[in-house]
Amino acid sequence: MGNCLILGKSKQGDALPLKEDNQVLQIVRMDGKILEFRSPLLVRDLLVDYPSFYVGIFKEATQNLPLEYKLKIGKMYYLLPSIDHASSTNYIHRGSDHHEEHRKIEAPTKRIKVVLTKQQLKQLITKQD
Repeated sequence: MGNCLILGKSKQGDALPLKEDNQVLQIVRMDGKILEFRSPLLVRDLLVDYPSFYVGIFKEATQNLPLEYKLKIGKMYYLLPSIDHASSTNYIHRGSDHHEEHRKIEAPTKRIKVVLTKQQLKQLITKQD
């Protein structure tokens, strides 16, 4: 997976970098701590230790990066909590000795738009009573 360093915070709340060059991949956690990796890794490899989180490019709530996305050296990413992780998303895990496949499955939904006149709506309501 790669080497990991956890950085502390100063009294002012700023992260204290251990290395000033762009030879590390940085993951900012919600508590402000920074995880550093010295080699690229896939989002799915990071999320093994954080199952109810997702990885984003921005600190604000953004669309999550795909599980097969390769996190790059010299870039900063954010580890954000998933709001609907337990409620609507299921994962299929298929493992072998060296490879694990994660596939996101969501329940199929269909959206239908119905246009009714006021008179038709009134008829439907009176039929239900």
